[in-house]
Amino acid sequence: MASVDIREPKKECLWQYKSQTDDHPLIKELFDRHHEYPDTPARFTVGLVSSEGSKSSSDFTTEPLEIEIGIQDLVISGKSFRIDCVRYVIPHVIENTLSLLISVRSTSENSYSISYTVKPADGYEAVCILNLIRKSMFSKIIKEVGCDPELAVKAMNFNQLLFDENLECSVTTQPDVKEFHVRVDKELLCFYLNQFEPVPCVELFFWKERGNNVIERVMMINETGEVRFESEAATVLIKDQRNMDKFKSVISSNSSKSREIFQDYSSLAKHLGFQPQVQGPGPSQYQGEDQSGWYEQRKYPGNSFEEMIGLDPDDPVHFRKCLEDLEEKMMKEQRYDIALSHVQGMKQIFAACTSSSSLQNLLKNSDLDLLKMVYLRSWSGSSMDS
Repeated sequence: MASVDIREPKKECLWQYKSQTDDHPLIKELFDRHHEYPDTPARFTVGLVSSEGSKSSSDFTTEPLEIEIGIQDLVISGKSFRIDCVRYVIPHVIENTLSLLISVRSTSENSYSISYTVKPADGYEAVCILNLIRKSMFSKIIKEVGCDPELAVKAMNFNQLLFDENLECSVTTQPDVKEFHVRVDKELLCFYLNQFEPVPCVELFFWKERGNNVIERVMMINETGEVRFESEAATVLIKDQRNMDKFKSVISSNSSKSREIFQDYSSLAKHLGFQPQVQGPGPSQYQGEDQSGWYEQRKYPGNSFEEMIGLDPDDPVHFRKCLEDLEEKMMKEQRYDIALSHVQGMKQIFAACTSSSSLQNLLKNSDLDLLKMVYLRSWSGSSMDS
């Protein structure tokens, strides 16, 4: 009897792109297969898509573009971006040909978005480029935040392209242009001269914070069906047309959010509900080369319990000093993992206090509740030891 080659099924990589219900059939067919990926850093030569001013997607041309994907950086034809500058990368079909849309933030002081529409050599290369970028983003989130893999995937998918069509518009800073290619995501409303332009001619941000390019007012004019956006930099009037219902639906459901959550993984994770875990000694770290999706706890040097030796549980000055150290770790260094460890040490030592019943009652709170109280104390300037 001939032997049978039995292979274990491959474990799912959480960072891989999952095809969406409204994706093009070509995207579903390519991304739903099992793929093997090269190690990073990986380098590819693709075609940068341009239309040379034409409005028709059928007139696009390509020119060579180098992409190198590393664990920390994404290099596009010599221009280096940190992985956490990648806003999103999605598959895109042009004339039944698979391409990729890569959106990154500039690393200059005046932040703006840059879009690259690229045409890989084949479908397999397209899948590799997109998923290797996602893998690096996933690993970066796990390393910086210490969250579990499921929340890292949620954070990676948080900002996404919501609208991508041509619209007839009137823009005060571009009086001679009557039609723009408009892209909307959770952070930005962008107006391009055509869909292959790398930099929008107008950007309006959905930030809560005020700024020159932040949307201050949105008006939907029922009589004409138009939508008006006002900012300090520009006023935009989008006129009623066949794509307006979809555009209005996207705008009406897209609320303003804090700027930091789009530019800092830790802030984004907190926005999505992440809290440091009590049980672990420190944040978790995803093992980037292990495609099984498992992760392990990362330990930090030093022992907070040993640092507390010599404290007098009945001395309010010592307790106040511990609170100040907690504030330092939380508010200035943002080392919540170390602050949590300090709370556990404080509770162990000051539980022996016999001179203050209020302190004993205070220490009955959970570790996380105590951290919250210290956080609020720092902002309000009030005292917990009075």
